[in-house]
Amino acid sequence: MKDKLFFYRKKRALTLVELLIVILIIAILISVVYFATGALTSRTEAATCLANRKNISKEFFLKTVMAGVPAKSEAEAEAAYQAITAEHYSGNSHICPANGEIEHKFENDFRDLRLTCKLHIEKEHEKQETYYENMISVLDKVEEIIKDPNLSTKEKIDKINELLGNTYDKAYLNNSYFRDALLEKMGGLWPAVKDQDKALSDALKSLTGKDSFFYQPYLISESGEYLEWINTSETTHDSWNATAIKYNGKWYSTVNKYTGKLNTTQIAGIYTQASLDDVYKYLGIIDSNGNLSSNWVEIK
Repeated sequence: MKDKLFFYRKKRALTLVELLIVILIIAILISVVYFATGALTSRTEAATCLANRKNISKEFFLKTVMAGVPAKSEAEAEAAYQAITAEHYSGNSHICPANGEIEHKFENDFRDLRLTCKLHIEKEHEKQETYYENMISVLDKVEEIIKDPNLSTKEKIDKINELLGNTYDKAYLNNSYFRDALLEKMGGLWPAVKDQDKALSDALKSLTGKDSFFYQPYLISESGEYLEWINTSETTHDSWNATAIKYNGKWYSTVNKYTGKLNTTQIAGIYTQASLDDVYKYLGIIDSNGNLSSNWVEIK
């Protein structure tokens, strides 16, 4: 009798309550998978949209400024933008895979192209490169070329010349010649500090009494490294007086103890230095042990 009861108990069907519990569990699992897949798709679309907009901005810079034909009007900039989108994306409709509405505007005298998507608002660290950042990317590539141990001096110069659109026609590396070629390819204007970092620009104005400041590079030809410095000259490098110098990602200068204004630092002599660390020591920014000098203060 017990064996029969056990047999019937094993064959018993699910009760209504048990069946509902099973259905509820399955529904929960399906919803979890659905929302997880949807979130992943949404993140992928946002990343693709941002990458496409960055690529267009970069190509605009390369095909106008770096190609030696910077746009000089809204119409010229618009024509260059439309040509790029038509070639790669069939217009705005394919830039965002989720069909977000794309808006664009030109900045820094038509040297920067800024694209935004109304569906995907990027975070601050994801924003497209500025004119200044495009200049830094070129300098990084030059440094990479110079540091390549597999290239001869001639091969390095050839690659740099190609990068700069065949404007560097010298047989050896020289900061002044390099800067001339770079400035020519950038449309003859160094990036303005106010367009990249308004807070820094305002601090410089307050500490100097001057209105305009521009980023400039100094190529250390032996190591391929470059010094970033700020000057009041937009187009030339006749004056080698730096208002501020970048060290470890921050901007520093010395202050006149009588006036409270920033001193300028003469950097012309750094051509004798072999590395960026040597330059910092030569200028007195760091001591022989690599410690920041107390004479230099961060500009905030």
